[in-house]
Amino acid sequence: MRARLLAAVLGSTALVGCATGPFDNREPWEVQVQATPRGAGLVHVRTYTLAPNACYTAGEVRSAPSTQAQAIQLQAVLAGSGPYCASVMTEVVHDLPGLQLEPDDRFLEIVVSADGVERNRVVVDLGAVPPVAQGYGAGPYNPPFGT
Repeated sequence: MRARLLAAVLGSTALVGCATGPFDNREPWEVQVQATPRGAGLVHVRTYTLAPNACYTAGEVRSAPSTQAQAIQLQAVLAGSGPYCASVMTEVVHDLPGLQLEPDDRFLEIVVSADGVERNRVVVDLGAVPPVAQGYGAGPYNPPFGT
């Protein structure tokens, strides 16, 4: 079955991270994933997508066609343009606190799209990713107001 995004998706937190450092060797549109089981088939998934400039923000999350049992599509939206868009790599964060998975689902396919184009597609083994960072100062990105 396809991933069923519960009402939590409607209330999911979509955040834009800070610019990455000058020694970041990741490629644009690369995705990092954290996941924590929450019981009853729910999984808290947080993704960090590296956008090529500071004007991209987190957009819509929806089910995606896939050969995997579970797939979600994350959209990055260009929210501005011009001199205010610093040409620095910036993390776009999608926080899905209530992703419903089937009990035997272990893999999740994540499709990243921006500007109407698929930018990256990655299959993630949810058992092999780190847990979602909790609290301020833990993990690669933590908003000042928490999630």
